[in-house]
Amino acid sequence: MGKIHKGTSLAVLLNLAGLTCIFLGHDLPAASLSLVAYFAAIRDLAKYTSVYQFVTISFSSMILGVSLDLSANHFPFLTLALFFAAAGSIARMAFFRVFSYTGYSWLEPILCVASLGIYFYANIRAAANWAEWVFPMPVLIFNGIICWVS
Repeated sequence: MGKIHKGTSLAVLLNLAGLTCIFLGHDLPAASLSLVAYFAAIRDLAKYTSVYQFVTISFSSMILGVSLDLSANHFPFLTLALFFAAAGSIARMAFFRVFSYTGYSWLEPILCVASLGIYFYANIRAAANWAEWVFPMPVLIFNGIICWVS
């Protein structure tokens, strides 16, 4: 019972609630729920690392992107940027041996720069509203910190 990923399980429930909000047409609550889900799942990485967490983190970021891109009615740039940010956040943990003992440490900075570039391109190109600027920022900042520290 001690190995239950409490934060990640909470994130799954929050993602399901976020998906329900998307289907009901409530994009802002969906973005809020998926952002909280992302960090609830990330919180567990200090204790456990599993595919369950990596998938939940990826889905949280993509649900956040989809909830923002649906209201903007354009190519899902924010979904792509947030997917790259999530991949950058979990890449070192998921492939620790590969990154630690080989020369593949360049992947994280590339994903970080790509996610930031796509984020700014999407928001500048489409004259984004405040939610499209604000909601992805915590994920992108967290990804940048992980990239900088690692």
